[in-house]
Amino acid sequence: MNPANDHAPHKFSQGMALFRSGKLAEAYRVFAGLIRENPRNDNALSMLGVVCGSLGRLSEAETALRQAVAVQPANFAAWDNLGTALLMRGNPGEAVTCLERALQINAKSPTTLNNLGNAYRQLGRAADAENCYRKAISLNSRYPEACNNLGNLCKDLCRLDEAERLYRKALKLNGSYVDAWFNLGSVQMGSGRHEQALQSFRKALDLNPECVPAVAAIASVHEKQRRYAESAAVLEPYIDRALVAPAIALAYAEVAPRLDKRDKAIQALGTALNQQNISPIERQEMMFALGKLYDGAGKFDEAFSWFRSANELRQSPYDPAIHRRQFDSLKAVFRQGSALPRLTGTGGEMIFVIGMPRSGTSLVEQILASHPEVFGAGELDGISKLASGMAGRFSTNNGYPECMPELAPQQLQLLAREYLHTVEKMASGKKRITDKMPHNFIHLGLVACLFPEARVVHCLRDPVDTCLSIYFHNFNANHPYASRMESLADYYRDYLALMEYWKSVLDIPIIDIQYEAMVEQQELTSRCLLEFCGLEWNEACLEFHKTDRVVKTPSYNQVNQPVYRGSVQRWKNYEKFVGPLVSALR
Repeated sequence: MNPANDHAPHKFSQGMALFRSGKLAEAYRVFAGLIRENPRNDNALSMLGVVCGSLGRLSEAETALRQAVAVQPANFAAWDNLGTALLMRGNPGEAVTCLERALQINAKSPTTLNNLGNAYRQLGRAADAENCYRKAISLNSRYPEACNNLGNLCKDLCRLDEAERLYRKALKLNGSYVDAWFNLGSVQMGSGRHEQALQSFRKALDLNPECVPAVAAIASVHEKQRRYAESAAVLEPYIDRALVAPAIALAYAEVAPRLDKRDKAIQALGTALNQQNISPIERQEMMFALGKLYDGAGKFDEAFSWFRSANELRQSPYDPAIHRRQFDSLKAVFRQGSALPRLTGTGGEMIFVIGMPRSGTSLVEQILASHPEVFGAGELDGISKLASGMAGRFSTNNGYPECMPELAPQQLQLLAREYLHTVEKMASGKKRITDKMPHNFIHLGLVACLFPEARVVHCLRDPVDTCLSIYFHNFNANHPYASRMESLADYYRDYLALMEYWKSVLDIPIIDIQYEAMVEQQELTSRCLLEFCGLEWNEACLEFHKTDRVVKTPSYNQVNQPVYRGSVQRWKNYEKFVGPLVSALR
């Protein structure tokens, strides 16, 4: 919170001096005394709210700040601090209203813009959050907190390279910024640079020995390195305390099932959830973790209850009409077929693995990447970036996809070269390269224009299993449909209709790989897959779980073990809960 500026009498100045020197209890007494003398002293009310917030008394802070804005609606500091207090109390919706009101009074406050970005981020309004962070940085180019927060948003949106650049910029401005060191380590861990991640987390811990999230992150790195006992050894001294930090409980929930300590992990999460001042995001993550633990224990009623509670905490608005219009515009443009510009002879090295999330895309890519002639590039955002960037890049009257008929072949050539330069640099001369971004199914029309020689592997799984598995995972803001079964059914039907449309109008080769067929007939299905991709059979593809590569998706555990049948018809365990979903899909 930001202290109010005031040319008040001696007592107010005394309270401000006490606040700035960290003597919060004494400052509280001064401002409370001023309010007793004059209940309409809006500046004293505002500062009382700031002091209460600093003392962790958020309810009292909110009350004082509401009184301040009621007394003086033009008090910028009071609106600003009220918005911050509401954000700290887990009320981002009302925080937005207050912070926007503050900006009406002072539009050039970087800290207000930064806090408004945080509120938008919690609400899943990623574009609005990014706009606020960038405005804050433009007003104050030496604002490490805004750089760090924009980095967090980019990480949410899987723009990991950009996130890393922003964290490094924050650290250049403030080399002792613990959160930025921690977040840099998170990006490094996500990209498989485990030793670099450990260095960053240890730096955060050196700067702040009480940085419990860094302890949890170090344990998570060990877990991803399959050093399970070492991971648990880092965490258990913190697990046995009366107050278990959410980060510690979440890290322990990942490793505990490996060591047959699931019950202890459930107990730790329950202890962490009962604490005050847990953020909505932490609460949601712990609910998902409890659902996963109970599911692994075969306690399906308890599991579904936790998954449902976690999803009910999400505030990601989903409007099916918006997505339907997007899909309809794609169909309208690419129905023109030969009238669209198209390259020839490009993309023969590319294999695009697409489908709904949780449909087996990670398994298929791992099988392909086990072949000595294939490089598995993972989930790349290159195609979606090309699509979203066209409007500002070329002199066209429309954005994507409406701009496609206006493009010249040399412009397509520029896009194709840019994408291929990036992936070929990663692939070290391999014959084939996979791009496993599931939602590239939206952009198959563009893929066909840029890379007509590419192959598309479309992964399918039982629709109810697919949707339920999405519902059980804590997906980021790119998946607003994921938190409601009705939204999942709507989105799944639209996805399937779009895929059927692509198959009817595009001549790019597409093969359907059914997850259940891969489980039941692994070798036969794998042989068909390799043949489609123009690859000779290789026995390593049957032992894909032995392939040493980084998998960044929620399926990283599954692809590090042989094919198993536990995920086939998994929805039957939850049959009494998913009747409406089954009806909507079938």
